[in-house]
Amino acid sequence: MDNNIFYNDYSSVYDFKPGQTILEVPYRTPLAVVKAIKSYIKNKVVCELGSAAGDIALEMAKYARRVIGVEIDEERVKISCKRGLPTICADATTFNPPEKIDVYYMWMGHELIRSVFNNIKEGVIIMAAELKYGTRVGYPRGVEAEILDQIRYEYPESQMLNVKYNEGDGERQTGVMCLLIVRKRPKKMKNLMVYFNPEKRFSAEVEDLVKRQIINSLRMGWKRADIVLLTDFPYKYKGVEAKIINPNLFRDSEYTVQKSNVIYHLLEEKMVHENELWLYHDLDFFQLHPIDGSEISLQGGLAGFVEDDSSKFNLNRFFFRKGSHKIFEWIRNRALKLQSSEAVALASLVTTNYRNINSFLKRLKPSGIFDHTKLLLMLLAMGD
Repeated sequence: MDNNIFYNDYSSVYDFKPGQTILEVPYRTPLAVVKAIKSYIKNKVVCELGSAAGDIALEMAKYARRVIGVEIDEERVKISCKRGLPTICADATTFNPPEKIDVYYMWMGHELIRSVFNNIKEGVIIMAAELKYGTRVGYPRGVEAEILDQIRYEYPESQMLNVKYNEGDGERQTGVMCLLIVRKRPKKMKNLMVYFNPEKRFSAEVEDLVKRQIINSLRMGWKRADIVLLTDFPYKYKGVEAKIINPNLFRDSEYTVQKSNVIYHLLEEKMVHENELWLYHDLDFFQLHPIDGSEISLQGGLAGFVEDDSSKFNLNRFFFRKGSHKIFEWIRNRALKLQSSEAVALASLVTTNYRNINSFLKRLKPSGIFDHTKLLLMLLAMGD
């Protein structure tokens, strides 16, 4: 993976002075990091997650409009408050900020990075990882830095910096910090339905389903612009107009891999954007409850597929986002090769971990948001 790391050396700002002993707090952590991120935090409301005794947060306060700390250890909270840092005693993995935060900063262990990152809904997130020194290999990337590499792959617009520091001869006073800077926006959801027919029309039964899907989606709070109906012929109902995809993409044999083929080309044509989470569902699968994008966490995956009670994949509804095109390309190709359903093809890919596919997808459990067993009752209750 090409990380396009932009190397910046800020060591001259906090050089260790000859003859100086080990520095006391707040100078035992790499303050050079603050200089490196100054432009991101200047005049901003900043929150440090896992702020400990407040070393970095107090340094950031020189530039930020306001800084608050979040720390789970009560004794550290008392210390940082005495030092003048407003600090909340809370778990960073579930923290709900009392005010709008512009920038989050965190330096977490590998077991916490993902959960803390996933809990943040919006804002600039600066994540740090220490690169361990090795005499023969320079500064190798440890587990924490590798997790940052994975997140950077998922957010191509993010920036990565290496910050060299030299602030003493004690622990955590000399080395290199890796910083990943991600701008996280609220997830915007899209509601995708697909129907292709060689005859270029709906049957009466299918058209009734489509109309009721549109009615139900509007009732569930979807905006018309976020309801995406893909067809190979013109159609419009209640302000929702079908988007026509090139029918030449599909040979007769490929109607059996319609979902994966359509979504692959949807992604290739850049119709899916950075901050969007797309929901696909079959026409006979109806949404029962409103859904918020913040409720769906793919935990770093590029797509999420539902496993039924027997641990078999069911592709009647799933989630995907930008960057997942290879997953759907692999599903399509494997289904055509095996002459199987797309669900069987996905299971085959997962079982063999084809090209490390398991690291790119999230297995989801049924949530009760969708159901087709209540279809008849819903149709009767909804009316026209």
